[in-house]
Amino acid sequence: MSKWKKLLFLSITLVALGLGYVLYGNDARSSNDGVSQPIAFSHKIHAGENQIPCQYCHYDVAKGPSPAIPSIKACMGCHNYVGGTDREYNYNGRTINFKDEIGKLKGYWAKQEPIVWNKYHFVPDFARFKHRPHIRANLECATCHGDVKNVDLVLPVHKLEMGWCMSCHREKQKSESEMETLASDGKELVYLRDCATCHY
Repeated sequence: MSKWKKLLFLSITLVALGLGYVLYGNDARSSNDGVSQPIAFSHKIHAGENQIPCQYCHYDVAKGPSPAIPSIKACMGCHNYVGGTDREYNYNGRTINFKDEIGKLKGYWAKQEPIVWNKYHFVPDFARFKHRPHIRANLECATCHGDVKNVDLVLPVHKLEMGWCMSCHREKQKSESEMETLASDGKELVYLRDCATCHY
């Protein structure tokens, strides 16, 4: 292969890698670019003003690896009765009407269509994350998710990267000789600093 062909091949490869990173690199990072959602759902109204506990809506969070986004059926359990007030509200810098937003929810329900929420937290494919041991360790949701009760649109407050997780694991660990057990039955020991805890 001539020198020019090698240079052309290398240039094309670098451009392709750069484009791949720009287009798909966000899959391994959390985004706080102001993610737009199909319905202006306010955590401030639900968790803050109405004092609804996180796990009331995110009821499945301790069972699986997903964030347990509530189903429309769960939302309609309340919103069959709560229609929202017909008032303007400043939602993350734009004006919305509660009744209109709840109307969108009811529209999805009537059509039996799922709401496709836009993801903003990303865990890389080579890592596994479960909420369950964190809930069992009595960590507040705000530890990782921030002051959800006082914001409409929840955005990442921490980069969910290994260094950040490990610093918290080290902080929570009692001592080198007495490591925290995360397993529910106490027989299977999963250590806070064991690679296999998150990489399996």
